[in-house]
Amino acid sequence: MLRVQHRSPSLTAIFNALKLGQKVHVLDLGSCDPVNYTFFYPFSLRVQYANFDENLAHNVQLSTEEFKCYIESFFSGLNESRKFDVVLGWDILNFMSLEQVVIFFDVLKTFVNTDALIYFLLYTGTHSVKPNQFKINDQYTVSVSSLSDQEFFRDNLTSVGLLKSLPNYYMLRNYRNLYGMMPGLVEHIFCFNPHSVYQRRELPAAEITDADMLVETNLYSPSINMLRSTASQQHVLDLSKKNILNEDVWRRYFVNVTFDDLPSVMDKLRCLTVDDVDTYLSTSTFLNLSPDKKFDVVVLWDLLTFVSLEFAEELGRRVERYCHDGTLLIVMMHTGLMIPESPLPLLLTQSGIGIDARKKPKDIQRSKLPLSSYQIQKAFPNFYIQETFGARVGMYKGITEYVFVYKDAATLAREKNALKEQVVARREKLGLKAL
Repeated sequence: MLRVQHRSPSLTAIFNALKLGQKVHVLDLGSCDPVNYTFFYPFSLRVQYANFDENLAHNVQLSTEEFKCYIESFFSGLNESRKFDVVLGWDILNFMSLEQVVIFFDVLKTFVNTDALIYFLLYTGTHSVKPNQFKINDQYTVSVSSLSDQEFFRDNLTSVGLLKSLPNYYMLRNYRNLYGMMPGLVEHIFCFNPHSVYQRRELPAAEITDADMLVETNLYSPSINMLRSTASQQHVLDLSKKNILNEDVWRRYFVNVTFDDLPSVMDKLRCLTVDDVDTYLSTSTFLNLSPDKKFDVVVLWDLLTFVSLEFAEELGRRVERYCHDGTLLIVMMHTGLMIPESPLPLLLTQSGIGIDARKKPKDIQRSKLPLSSYQIQKAFPNFYIQETFGARVGMYKGITEYVFVYKDAATLAREKNALKEQVVARREKLGLKAL
């Protein structure tokens, strides 16, 4: 049995939607797997497994009327009084004709609620003669097992063809060729809603999207791209507000992702008097993590643009507790005359970063000078500048990106001795006396 790992952005999107909503009724048309049941159990009033794929090869040979009777009998046989909110179709549509798919969805609408999410995938090339088995690993990946070594090609289903043929459904999302996805397939999330006014509506409570759909401009970020190209990092600390979309992208590159909400702390400080600031900081739970927790990367985004030097120093002391030799610190500073009135709502996209068009702040004239790289280095003990990026094509106008690296006492001592040895060697080469 061939088994491969597949990154499923549709599953991630549905997971994010379920986290934000009420308990739902889930229908899984694939083979019953205890792992899949466990995955959906926290979100579901009930998870129904139907093993629809079990006799599919035989049933698709039926006549049109016989196939319709079979589908009606199948759904009626589930004996469910409550309609479904989520339907996982996996790859079953690939084994039906377009006419049979239309029948399937026409019968399905009787058994799903309005705004129900229907997930399935289409193969764009050859595939096995039987439906594959899908085992959910987590909200990001599934294991795909092929039950047959035989393959065939059936070029009769396309996204456009489905949209034209399913008037009561609209496509909420489709994904192809994204990082980690199996080649040769397209994932779809359809939504059932017979009212045409909803055909282009987003589900308001669900972050069932990806960053590329929300940004107005894709930007180039040398420091973020550098992180993506370095496979050795394992743990990242993101000091922006927790964002499901960013967390999703981080987890493609890092084993562990931690958020700590620095913007909320900054908002709180603006409301306090000078006398109350010290008290608040001394009792705040911000960056109060397990003492043995260490991070390979700390991302500050553009937040330091909007804090005082004194608070930057307090922040530096707290960040240092969770760093080890080689930890990278990513800082973006607005250095122009005009700056955003608040931190940019930056989103990680497939190829870089972008600004969430729904939350972009307006620009104002700055009232104070930005922190220099020297001041940042003083505020964050034992961090030393490694890279500086500015004024590059595609970068956000007026931003300078810094990459600092944390060096412990042993590393600093080695570097000091190496430098001393270089000086001695040069003096000897020039015939000068030793210092």
